[in-house]
Amino acid sequence: MNFGDVRQTIDGFGASDAWADSAGPAFTDAESDLYFSAQNGIGLSYLRVSIDAKGRDSAAVSIAQKAAARGARVWATPWSAPGSWKDNNDVNNGGHLCAAAGQGLCTASHYDDWATRLAGVVSMMKSNGIDLYGLSVQNEPDWTASYNSMLYTDQEMVDFVKTLGPRLTALSPRPKLMVGEFANWGNIWSLANAIEADPVAAAYTDIFGAHQYFGASSFQGEHSRPLWQTEMSSFESF
Repeated sequence: MNFGDVRQTIDGFGASDAWADSAGPAFTDAESDLYFSAQNGIGLSYLRVSIDAKGRDSAAVSIAQKAAARGARVWATPWSAPGSWKDNNDVNNGGHLCAAAGQGLCTASHYDDWATRLAGVVSMMKSNGIDLYGLSVQNEPDWTASYNSMLYTDQEMVDFVKTLGPRLTALSPRPKLMVGEFANWGNIWSLANAIEADPVAAAYTDIFGAHQYFGASSFQGEHSRPLWQTEMSSFESF
């Protein structure tokens, strides 16, 4: 192994508290050390927290505080906008964020509303002593789940990035903006091409994200942004 011949940059390794109950027990100091301390544990470098439809951390904020205190970077992902802001009028079962009245059950556009709420998450975390390292547009925008979920086409995500981006840019520090986080790894490439074909969306986008529940996919095209695998929690044969 030649450590001077760098082929790939690894930004870090992390875990998620996305299914932790906000009313449940928070991590003890000893548990937090086991996860996030490089001296007394495995030294995870990232914590992924989930954002609920009301713009709150769905787990105990103290988990993120303890992770940050031990040097981990905290970033956040939403699962769904409020049901009334989606074309299926349901926080569950997929559905798309309302772009205009007449789209499914939509009575108006809610891109501005949701962008404002997501930017508010950054401010809320900062008020709790946490500067979010990054903010994702959406968890698994290609997967209709019976639980909280929301879908985006590539073009819808490009359009929403152009709405959300300016709000994040107005914040200090500005969190990095992630797009993708598809359930199917192979779907990231068409979105990457769509983002990079739009100079405005590209200027706001920092990271491409993917999950790996339907196999891996070879790298396609020339993409200058980091690619993160942000979730894998099962053990398929591949």
